[in-house]
Amino acid sequence: MNPYERIIKALEQEELHPEVKEDKSIKWQNKHGNQCRIFEQDMTVEEERLAWFESDGWAHHLLRVMENGEFFNWTPETYNPVFGCFCLLLEWYNDHLIFIYQEKHKIYICSIHNQQVKHFSFSGEEIERKGNLISFAAHGDLLKNKVSIIQIPELILQEPISETTAEQMGLLPQGLNRPDGFLKAK
Repeated sequence: MNPYERIIKALEQEELHPEVKEDKSIKWQNKHGNQCRIFEQDMTVEEERLAWFESDGWAHHLLRVMENGEFFNWTPETYNPVFGCFCLLLEWYNDHLIFIYQEKHKIYICSIHNQQVKHFSFSGEEIERKGNLISFAAHGDLLKNKVSIIQIPELILQEPISETTAEQMGLLPQGLNRPDGFLKAK
């Protein structure tokens, strides 16, 4: 069963009426009358584990995780959910769910395991990934020619490295306006 079928089945069990739209998103009306949507890039499946990020486009944003037949729901932290919450990466990695999202002021890097959410955030829009390393530049870091590194899934902050070293490692952080799925594993 593909992720669409599994998500639709889960939503139907909650007496919702989801449908797949032409843009490959799943859309339904929640119990409050709001239109909710899950975009294709905001869902992930690995064996029996399933996760998706849903939003009603206004102030309701929810990460839903299904493992071993149990649901775990987590509302992402945001400065103000009305300003938006955008999924940058949702991926199973070494028995953890990695969820990276952007809200008004920050990017959050989350690692979820056994219904426990660990997260790290920074103010900025420069980010890159290679394997288990994510590089980022908080506002002002690149002016100092430094790049920060965090190791996933543990979220261990490494010593900052120079821009030159980051470029040699394939970890020079770039802006978010890239269509190439920049945070997928390289």
